[in-house]
Amino acid sequence: MTRASGSLGFSSRAAARWARRQGLPGLSAPLARPRRIMLRGDSTGIGYMTAYPSGNAAAQRCGPSRRMRDALIAAGCYAQDEFVAGSGGYTSASGFMSFDPRISMTGSGWGYWAVTTAVFGTIRNNTDTTSIWTFAPDTQCDSCIFTYARDNSRSTGEISFGGVTKAFNQYNATAGFGSVTIGPADGVALGMNKADIRRTAASGNVSIDSIWCYNSRLPGFQILNGSASGMKAQNLANSTAASASLYYPEQMLAAGDECWWQIGVNDWKSSAPTDLAVFQGYVQAWVDQCQSRGIVPRIILPIRSALTDTTVELMQAYDAAQIAVAQAKNVAVYSFGDRWGSYAEASARGLMADAGDAFHANWFGAQDQGQFYAQIALSA
Repeated sequence: MTRASGSLGFSSRAAARWARRQGLPGLSAPLARPRRIMLRGDSTGIGYMTAYPSGNAAAQRCGPSRRMRDALIAAGCYAQDEFVAGSGGYTSASGFMSFDPRISMTGSGWGYWAVTTAVFGTIRNNTDTTSIWTFAPDTQCDSCIFTYARDNSRSTGEISFGGVTKAFNQYNATAGFGSVTIGPADGVALGMNKADIRRTAASGNVSIDSIWCYNSRLPGFQILNGSASGMKAQNLANSTAASASLYYPEQMLAAGDECWWQIGVNDWKSSAPTDLAVFQGYVQAWVDQCQSRGIVPRIILPIRSALTDTTVELMQAYDAAQIAVAQAKNVAVYSFGDRWGSYAEASARGLMADAGDAFHANWFGAQDQGQFYAQIALSA
């Protein structure tokens, strides 16, 4: 019997050829090595307007990262997406909780905290020590990593997960970052574990910056959606500043992980768009900071818009700026413009939200968006 190998040894293509020679049926699912992938996008990346049949209530469960997870599982892979960062661009704790039903809060004091701008922030508590913020994953997990920024306005708290409780201190005289990890080494067993966080100090803030729960025994894709409504290129390019609100999710990434950029809509859609050369500089800064840490960047060109203050030529110019950086830095580029066509074409196929929205996908569009992401993951 011949081996399932080619000139360079074993590969999925060689295995498929070998199977055909043996008279075995082919499988559509390619072999893929699992890895950790963080999505950094705007409202189209987090899944704004993707609830079924419409709107934002519980939209996380219809959004692109959940649909990506489902597509990977359908392709024969293990995958999880039990991650939350900041407030997702929502400016109220209740709004974000409505969007993501894995989140719940008891008591009082939880609210939105605009860390750097009026758009981006986290959920914090600065008034109560008994109220609990809870993240309840939809799948079995045995590990949890809670990551947070540190500065001189914050204080102490504790996190409980799988029967284990650990204290943390978010206070620091100068801005920085910290994290707490709870897992099997602490005695946590695999199960439907949830993370409970509360403030313990009598004063100061405790913020929920990002939290990731996962099954450490599962050789699966881990999808971390760190997107936020309103995100612009500058927010990621400048995010290495310790005082910024958008960098803390990336503290979880290590060499070999991937970070996917789907930014641009909020840069060109306003009446005063980001200067094109400045925008290109932001893209390059983000790519440089990824590659300097051994993180693999990928660029996804955004969904087309029907907003009246944009033109096809303007959107194409911002796409071209991203392509130029990608080519110079050897970064893979994928395009929703190529996949879906114009806004009118995507809308005619039923992929977009109602006509008054102008650039968000609906639940059906999010399904294809997730499949697109899964194809990228499987092809890489």
